[in-house]
Amino acid sequence: MDDPEQLEFLLMGSQDGSSSLEHPLGDLLAQVQACWSLPIGQRVHIDLAGAETDFIEGRLDLIRAPETPLNSAHPLALRVAHLNFSSRQIKGWSLL
Repeated sequence: MDDPEQLEFLLMGSQDGSSSLEHPLGDLLAQVQACWSLPIGQRVHIDLAGAETDFIEGRLDLIRAPETPLNSAHPLALRVAHLNFSSRQIKGWSLL
């Protein structure tokens, strides 16, 4: 069973033996974060509307990439722990 508190790392090696921690979707992920003003990949407390619970805490993950060109009027498919929800359901958030 996956631990929702476990942090994930992507280690990519190079020819000189060094490694980097770059996300494989780095630029797209940064653009999504900026467009929707959400801290994707970070630990958050999120207040939700129309969900099974009023709030949830954990790492905010993007379930699937949004259509391009990016448009914050379109909802994002998100997940924290095992709860899937839409960016439209977010009433507020804060970093943990």
